Amino acid sequence: MIVIALASAAGGPRTWIHEFPHPRLVVHYHPNTGQFRLAELKSALEKGVNAVELDLHLRESDGKVVCNHNGATAQSPTLAEALDVILAKKGTADTVNRDGRQFFVVLEPKQNSPRLFDAIAELLTEYQAHLSTAVGPTDKPRGITAVITGSYTTRFYAHFKPDVINRLCITERHNYEGEITNLSKGKPCINWVSIRHSRTAGDDAKRVRALHEGTDPALPGTFNVRIWDCHKDLAVGLATGADSLNCDIDEIEVLHKMLKNRVTIEAAPAPELDALFARTSGWIGADGDYSVPLGENRTLWLFSDTFVGDVKEGKRVGATMINNSVAILQSPSPTLGERGPRGVGKPAEFFYKTGQDGRPASFVTPDDGRGYFWLFDGIMTSKGLYMFLPRVEHSDDSPAFPFRLFGMRLGHVPKPSGSPLDWKIAQRDVPFSRFERDRSIFFGSAVTKVGSEVYIYGLDARRVGEPAERRAAMIVARVPEDEFGDFGAWRFYSSGEWTWNWENCDRLFEGCPTEYSVSYVPGIEQYAAVYTEGGIFGNIMVRFAPRPEGPWGEPIKAFDCPDKRWHEKAYSYAAKAHPELATSPNELIVTYATNSTNFPDLFDDARLYWPRFVRLIIAGGG
Repeated sequence: MIVIALASAAGGPRTWIHEFPHPRLVVHYHPNTGQFRLAELKSALEKGVNAVELDLHLRESDGKVVCNHNGATAQSPTLAEALDVILAKKGTADTVNRDGRQFFVVLEPKQNSPRLFDAIAELLTEYQAHLSTAVGPTDKPRGITAVITGSYTTRFYAHFKPDVINRLCITERHNYEGEITNLSKGKPCINWVSIRHSRTAGDDAKRVRALHEGTDPALPGTFNVRIWDCHKDLAVGLATGADSLNCDIDEIEVLHKMLKNRVTIEAAPAPELDALFARTSGWIGADGDYSVPLGENRTLWLFSDTFVGDVKEGKRVGATMINNSVAILQSPSPTLGERGPRGVGKPAEFFYKTGQDGRPASFVTPDDGRGYFWLFDGIMTSKGLYMFLPRVEHSDDSPAFPFRLFGMRLGHVPKPSGSPLDWKIAQRDVPFSRFERDRSIFFGSAVTKVGSEVYIYGLDARRVGEPAERRAAMIVARVPEDEFGDFGAWRFYSSGEWTWNWENCDRLFEGCPTEYSVSYVPGIEQYAAVYTEGGIFGNIMVRFAPRPEGPWGEPIKAFDCPDKRWHEKAYSYAAKAHPELATSPNELIVTYATNSTNFPDLFDDARLYWPRFVRLIIAGGG
């Protein structure tokens, strides 16, 4: 084939790609029923699609490449005619939709035919002046990228010399690292892969993340991901973080509307907030990190395991660990609502007890002397402060995590004024708790107030299957604020209703860790559940819901905690939000902690085991 020989001789072994920025989601139209007509293509283009997929056959009667799902017919438009329609839409503009965004022509050879492969390549060569892959090292970006998809991608790519075919198209499932030089601004990923929508909740999101991060065991490299066969699950597909979604002609406008309302998150560390808790003597780090606004510009911070000692030359020295502590953070300006925007003032003031031997001791201890308390979330009500006190004791079941929860108490301080060391904390067992080998149920992981009601979130964790796998899900109860301390007034979300059935609460979403938060984000008028993926995997995840009980969308990865890479056995966890620190309706301030299963790391590296702050800016969803 003369065109291929000339391209190889002129271009040499090196090729480039220069694209315009990709759409934040590629709306991908695939006509896949009946006889394809150019009128359908024109209609899809007018609706603003960012990609068109064309099923290709070689028509034996005239040797032309034609477009149709089920086979070549006399009425099938040619690929050249289809490309001309796309170029007519583009006109003299740089991009097809005249929006400065890349457009994708996705081609699926429906036959494993070298003749068809050659004919596709020959036709693309005729249009290479418009293709982003046919540029030289000094050329400007071009607005169309051709992508080969389908069952024969590997055979299609192998049929040609790389320096030839790489000037014409991108082939799905192929990693172009080291093959094509990316000239595009910001160097976006140029590899593509398509996956079929899974009907199992969460599977698509996990696969998309793995392909984005280069950790998918079946496909080395990082890839843009297109999901097909979503249809009625377009919203689920959108929430996976995929780069492209297939849709039918009647779904294009629906998907555009969803995209307009899509929530996006920008995250950045907030070291100025870290500084509020930075100390070199006394309280020198903790995890847990819940916060409860008390009113009068005071916020109570609740910590679990806590170091007390000194920090010298980057190490903890003379340090001891106690089971819990608290702090008061004073704000210089009043809140704008129960948990709304406020400023932050001077560094936090920390509180813990001193034992009879003069050594640091936990802020609160069980009144029956069994085990110890960590501190979970709480709420300030008209009847005082309530806070959840999970009961913990030593366990040899896991050497890396030598503890177990065996109960939940509710602490009550009628008037939490003055120094926390002077508070009298009444303790009562929460009756809606169950701690067994194969199943645990408890409430207190997160608390949020909505009007006159308080929602109390918890966890239902079960061991299922062989070998046994732990599956934990969010559950929720609610109670009028003025009756928070009356367990008889609590109701539980079960079978879509608020009932007494606390042991069979609806599992609102799977993969929920022990600690998390639920907060209202006024800028998008939705509730945000913030947690750490897998509990200890160091990715801060956010799900959104229109109501406190859900339905909850698919998880969005908001932030990758860098601390988890500081040591071989380090892990980041306990992510949760503190909406009282937000300074705008679209902001959410989040903390996390970083620990290590090698306990000496916590002494040798004093950077570990502090509240680390991240600022999330959340947009869309309106």
